[in-house]
Amino acid sequence: MITSHPWILNGTKNNNYLFSDFDKSFKNIFLKIYDLNNLDTVLMLTVRNQKAVLQFVYGNKNNTKIAEVMMIFLSKFRITNIIIYDNEINKKLEKKNFLFVKERNRNFMIHKNLAAILPKDFKFDVSAGDGDSVFT
Repeated sequence: MITSHPWILNGTKNNNYLFSDFDKSFKNIFLKIYDLNNLDTVLMLTVRNQKAVLQFVYGNKNNTKIAEVMMIFLSKFRITNIIIYDNEINKKLEKKNFLFVKERNRNFMIHKNLAAILPKDFKFDVSAGDGDSVFT
């Protein structure tokens, strides 16, 4: 569904679509990692003008090949900037040599009615999204 109706469309701005954004280049990319011919992990990324965001990880988040696959992806698509909010994957990539790594933190608001029913030790951990908490 998300690939059929992206929130950023290729092309120029059209005032008929008030909740869409337009840019010259936007793609949803799925990287599939296999283990002995079995699909093990799928990474969903969005790429907008050589800038990538890791949106979702499906399957085995502990796959040892994630860092290798991500490095191939960054090189092949000539990615200049990548945002990954998943700390486990960031740790895997720390072993690779990057020129610059910037720490980012996101804060989320929870409605008081939801906060009231959650356990006190509830860990609110969202490791996906474009950085805009409203759409995560």
